[in-house]
Amino acid sequence: KHEGVNLFIHHSNRITIRGPEASVEACRVEILRLVSSVRIQQVVAITEEQHAALSKPDVIKRVTNGIRVHVTLTDDSLKIKGIFADVRDAQALLEEQMTGVYTVRVELEAAQLTCVRGATRDASHFNRMKESTGAEISLDNQSGAIVISGKRFQVKKAKALVVGFLEFLLPDDFARLPISRPLHSTVGEAAALAEIAALSGAAVNLDRDLSCIQVQSSDLEKIKRAVAVLKERIDEAEKMVFVVSFEHSEQWLIPIIIGKGGNRVNSLRLETGCQIDVNKADRTVSVTGDDEGSVARAKESLLQLIEKSRRQCAFVEIPDDAIAAFLGRGGANIRSFALEHKVEVERLRKDRCKVKITGEEVMVQAAKEALNDWISSWEEKEAGLTVEINQTAIPAIVGKSGSTIIAIQKEFKCRIDINREDSILTIRGGNPAKRQDALARIQEIIETDKQNQEARRQARIESNGNYTNGEQSHHAKADQSPQSNGNHANDSSGNGNGMSIDGRKDRRGEFAPKPVGLTIVESKPKKKKNRNKNKNTKDISDDSTLQVGSAAGRNLFNLLVSESSVNPGGVHHNQSAVSNNKVGLVVSDEQWDSSTVSSAAIGSDSGDDNGLGGTVIHGTSKPYIKSASGFSVRVDL
Repeated sequence: KHEGVNLFIHHSNRITIRGPEASVEACRVEILRLVSSVRIQQVVAITEEQHAALSKPDVIKRVTNGIRVHVTLTDDSLKIKGIFADVRDAQALLEEQMTGVYTVRVELEAAQLTCVRGATRDASHFNRMKESTGAEISLDNQSGAIVISGKRFQVKKAKALVVGFLEFLLPDDFARLPISRPLHSTVGEAAALAEIAALSGAAVNLDRDLSCIQVQSSDLEKIKRAVAVLKERIDEAEKMVFVVSFEHSEQWLIPIIIGKGGNRVNSLRLETGCQIDVNKADRTVSVTGDDEGSVARAKESLLQLIEKSRRQCAFVEIPDDAIAAFLGRGGANIRSFALEHKVEVERLRKDRCKVKITGEEVMVQAAKEALNDWISSWEEKEAGLTVEINQTAIPAIVGKSGSTIIAIQKEFKCRIDINREDSILTIRGGNPAKRQDALARIQEIIETDKQNQEARRQARIESNGNYTNGEQSHHAKADQSPQSNGNHANDSSGNGNGMSIDGRKDRRGEFAPKPVGLTIVESKPKKKKNRNKNKNTKDISDDSTLQVGSAAGRNLFNLLVSESSVNPGGVHHNQSAVSNNKVGLVVSDEQWDSSTVSSAAIGSDSGDDNGLGGTVIHGTSKPYIKSASGFSVRVDL
């Protein structure tokens, strides 16, 4: 048919045409028309899990919506029949449903591939696109295409960047004509695009991802011819198509247009004779007809329905803090409001602070005004003063068992809320003057608490310093005035009346630094006994040894070790006078165990009588006395 033309079909699904220029161009146009319009069948192998996912009701129908293909599902395969371009797009969408990865290809001509290959030697071009979109982008030299894969929204963003990059790199080789989705089935029909490609000599494809007609060729004149034909057809097609797009805030109109079970949209179709398609994802309603008159009638009916729905529905945003008051216990208040105004009031699921009012137009407007008035009244009544407070001041504001904050609320007839996590205090209710007075009272409490905390801190600092000085003077005067030791200890804080700055009595001086009568022995490592050396003992029965601590402590010690037969005049070696009772103590350097001393002491015959009816136990590292009445007393030094 085309003399002098040779065709070479590559494994990469590419065809090379060689021969005279005119014959090659004619052959190329015919091949493009054939490829664009021929019906093919694509078989995709699937697994059991993928079969289970695709066999769910309406999955395949929903995925391939708007694409003219026929899909057959078998146990181990998926068969897709249709025009080449439609089969390619349907396969990509079905594979995304099975694998979660959406893959598209941007085809390039041989000359374009050479240019792109040279530009992409600098990997930064594709890397920037990958970072900004999250999609994978690569150049397939074998098939002559740029491959983009990932999540669909990522692929769409990446594809727009790739096409923009190609238009920048080869400005005369690419052209895009945006079209609305309803025109995909008319202007974007594969057979119609194949005809335009044959007439112009350029490659013309429908890009569903970018919703445009993509024209590409290395010859600028071919692109101009294709664009001119496409613009003319788009203008004609738009006369037969009407599209309404809704903002995200008005997506509630989509269910109203559809109606219960689709009855309302079906009624519009029968009345106007037009095809009406509702796309929930894009929030669009498109009307397509065979003539301008039917489209105009459908457009008028649709706009009337939308305007009426807007008047019969109102949205009111309620302050977050007022939601509970408006709803009432168990929703009692909102039901009462709806019955009173003869409307339906619904709280939105996605926006919990907004309610939807539906009903007759007059009733809806009245209910909306009433609700706005209620909100204004609530804000005036519940207007709050908000202040930030220190976390440490919260206990002082609340008081014991909440007594302080309850008293303030009762006095000023307001409500006080404290957010402990954010340390924020809010005063609500009452009149503005009462709220200000309550805030002033709280600030006064906070200031007083700060002063008390500072006073206690200073008292602790001064008490610690005076206690150290008092302890030194206490040991210095212990030998000179034993009888006044207790009083001196009580006054060690430096305050003449023995009171600390915060009003509490300082009793630390009443207890000896080395307790008398301690019964708990600290655990110390035992020293290895040297049996060859003589045991050295030291006499600790001097007056200064036992004249420590308070008078109460010494009296307790005397009570435990004294007996009724005490001889006040008795004298014994190693004795000391303690409140007219004389006790002799001997301590050894040898370690001892408290669990064995008592039993050993009770049965010991080697102890010395101290003249008080008690026995001094020798050979222990602590002073140990066993009285005649059975009390055992040990003194830790």
